[in-house]
Amino acid sequence: MQGPASTPPAPTPITVDELVASFLAGTLPRDSWTHPAHLFVCRHLLQTASADEVLEQLRVLIPAHNTRVGVLPYHGGYHETVTRYFVEAVATTAPATTAELLAAPACQREAPLRHWSPEILRAPQARRAWVPPDRAPLPWSTDTSSTDTCSTDT
Repeated sequence: MQGPASTPPAPTPITVDELVASFLAGTLPRDSWTHPAHLFVCRHLLQTASADEVLEQLRVLIPAHNTRVGVLPYHGGYHETVTRYFVEAVATTAPATTAELLAAPACQREAPLRHWSPEILRAPQARRAWVPPDRAPLPWSTDTSSTDTCSTDT
């Protein structure tokens, strides 16, 4: 006789530092790569690099993570416009704490929609390359040196 199905144990909570370290080491599980996780990694990288340098790093790190965990290109993978937006948002906001980071209006998941229409953000071009806002200008100046396209499709 078989007993009731056992419930798998709840995942062990990890600290922000452990999450960042796991992402950078290439061991972060797919389900842990959430919007807050993106912000945490971005904030961590900005402690020792410029926004342009962080964007260059994330253009490699995010697609590599996506490949490891089986995210297909154009199915939730790397998005150049959104990634650049959040790198600049975190850099401009310069939150002193994780709580400030998560509470910052510019860092909210839906914040890019104040500046871009959903149609523009869904377009393949916005995934591959920086597309300027079509709704409202960004509240910070944008550095035109970061108009590179992502060389990978993940």
